[in-house]
Amino acid sequence: MEKKTLFFVALRFAEHFSAGFLETIKRQRDLRMVVLVDDSLKDKIPDAVRSCLDEVYVVNAKKRLTFWPVFSDEELMHAVDVEKTAYPERNIALICCDELNVDVAGRVRRRAGLRGPYSDELARFRDKRIMKEILREHNLRVPKFLSFDADEYLKANVSYRDIVGALGSPFVIKPVDAAGSIGFKIIATEHDLSAYCLERTFESELEVEEFIDGDLFHVDTLVRDGQAIFHAVNEYAYPIDTYARGQMMGSMNVPASEAVYRPMVELATSALRALGATNLSSHMEIFWSNNEAIFLEVAARPPGGLICRSHEMARGVNYVDYDLLIQAGIDFPVPTDRGGNVFWAYFPRKTGIVEELATPDLESAFEIEWRVSKGEVSTYSPHVFDASAAVVASNSNFSVLKKDFEFLKKTELVIVA
Repeated sequence: MEKKTLFFVALRFAEHFSAGFLETIKRQRDLRMVVLVDDSLKDKIPDAVRSCLDEVYVVNAKKRLTFWPVFSDEELMHAVDVEKTAYPERNIALICCDELNVDVAGRVRRRAGLRGPYSDELARFRDKRIMKEILREHNLRVPKFLSFDADEYLKANVSYRDIVGALGSPFVIKPVDAAGSIGFKIIATEHDLSAYCLERTFESELEVEEFIDGDLFHVDTLVRDGQAIFHAVNEYAYPIDTYARGQMMGSMNVPASEAVYRPMVELATSALRALGATNLSSHMEIFWSNNEAIFLEVAARPPGGLICRSHEMARGVNYVDYDLLIQAGIDFPVPTDRGGNVFWAYFPRKTGIVEELATPDLESAFEIEWRVSKGEVSTYSPHVFDASAAVVASNSNFSVLKKDFEFLKKTELVIVA
């Protein structure tokens, strides 16, 4: 059996590995496991993961988007060289599902002669302009878009009227390579755009994009040797940018019997083929508007937050586990969809004193995690990792689950004054 070192590039989503997974594959396959982490996160490694690690490389990485550690090629390459020198008999597999670090992992794989995917493939999953241009060339429906320079706009070298003429009004502005709706805003007026350009707190290239009015879905796919082998389709409660404006964020699985399921899978499969996906997991967002599936964006990583938990409960498939197996080149049988029904939800943190924690009245079985306490002084946060409450619910009857999901979308769980 080939001797391998699994080299984790950051540990984003590490808490989502299924119980005992790392310990089991480490023992069964005689794996060495190491990680490169930022100094700010070295003490936050989950205990179940830390117990499996043979080495922890720590650097003080540059931060992007104000808080996200991003490693340099040199930082990662140095750690890889140390491992190769110390354990020359082991082949290194870089494991990365941290969206802002997948490109450095791709560059170092090529530079160090490691197994892919490489940076040329991953770039198509990082820059939202590149991915949409490729799909447009393959006659797949994508929103109209333009590159945008905020500084040039503030110098009056870019015309708001020209943008509206190309994209319509309202339109969307966002970073080309961020994640989790960071920097996303709907622009309805010229004042909105000027304020965005003046008030932004991060450095990133930007794009402006056609606003699509429709229902938002995510399709999460496992790709092995260029073939999409497993899909999970979920419908979001709302477009995810509304979380920052105080609405619940969540999604519910879509059974294969639902009419929208097949168009979602077909577009996801076609898009991944056009983008040249080889061995990766993907998280793709797709609008359903006027009976048409419209690609929004895709990332070369498993889905985040409670989505992995919901997929494991509903489908019996843990995407973080399978993503590791794919990136490591470890063979596995194609998973079978269990066919359950699950939704998940986060509730935003609002400013005020917490007066009440209102447990919802649902017909479905559910778990709720309160992340604030009664009497606590709560402060607004636009980030899901600062949520005030998290819910996961399941029901064998999809119609009942859907009714509960719709109810929860209109319910306040954390009452503040």
